[in-house]
Amino acid sequence: MLADIFQKCFASVCRRLARRHPVAFQRSLEAAGYQVARDGDYYSPLPSVARLKTNINRWNRPSSLHGVEYDLAGMKAMLAELLACYLDEFLTYPTYAQVQEMGFGPGYTAVDALTLYMMIRHFKPQRYIEVGSGVSTYYCSLAAQRNMDEGHPLQITCIEPYPFEKLSTIPGLRILPKEVQDTDISLFQQLQENDVFFIDSSHILRVDGDVPFLYLEVLPILNVGVVTHVHDIPYPYNFPFPPELWVFGQDWPMFWNEPMVLQAFLAFNKQFKITMSTPLIRHFDEAFLIKHIPFYESVRQNPNAFSSLWLKRVS
Repeated sequence: MLADIFQKCFASVCRRLARRHPVAFQRSLEAAGYQVARDGDYYSPLPSVARLKTNINRWNRPSSLHGVEYDLAGMKAMLAELLACYLDEFLTYPTYAQVQEMGFGPGYTAVDALTLYMMIRHFKPQRYIEVGSGVSTYYCSLAAQRNMDEGHPLQITCIEPYPFEKLSTIPGLRILPKEVQDTDISLFQQLQENDVFFIDSSHILRVDGDVPFLYLEVLPILNVGVVTHVHDIPYPYNFPFPPELWVFGQDWPMFWNEPMVLQAFLAFNKQFKITMSTPLIRHFDEAFLIKHIPFYESVRQNPNAFSSLWLKRVS
């Protein structure tokens, strides 16, 4: 009851201030750490949560991914081959939960970590550039050590504007404590065939953001043969999935739109090929994942679902 009264009074005060002193109102909230937009503003990128609830049947459904080519059977065959080669050795390492307790998380997921480990073992890159570090960095370093034991050393470079203490405990790591937009573009041009470009971004398209820089400036200049990973791409859904967790279940809703940007980038794009998407396999043949991955959890069991997409530049 008191909460409802407070909400109505606060809303009334905000409307009055915004109407009489709009610039001062915005600057005051920005100084307090908040950005606001008028509800229903045609030019605002922020959706209304209330309107999203009203229209949920219109947008909460899988995209047809028109113009985006992928080979589901090929991805399943590749995943089965990778699991046959590398699952047993992956299971000798600390579990995902243990890695989080070590200080590398939270973030990423167990299935994504497994897929990353296997892809590094499979492609045996010489260079790995990571935008956004954490659990992924740890598992990449494990795969890198195995590859080095076989004569395939790997240079890991982390572009991380907020480096955490545990990150520096990984030996041989090169850490660039800056936003990716401040990185010289020539760094990415050093990547060669089977090298890996790992993206775990802010997931938001905005002016001066990392997402437009990555998709408009970096991906188009990658060399043929470079492998790119993008996290939080839950295709065929191109919004935060499941929305019950990320949109409606958070104190502050997540409005990630990177999957839409990447979908537009890939549509009718013959130069980049999807090599792996475990979310697509989950959507069309979840039984395959249940059968082959011993620690598999459905979205119902764990709504923090795996969501990595792997690409390769082919021309």
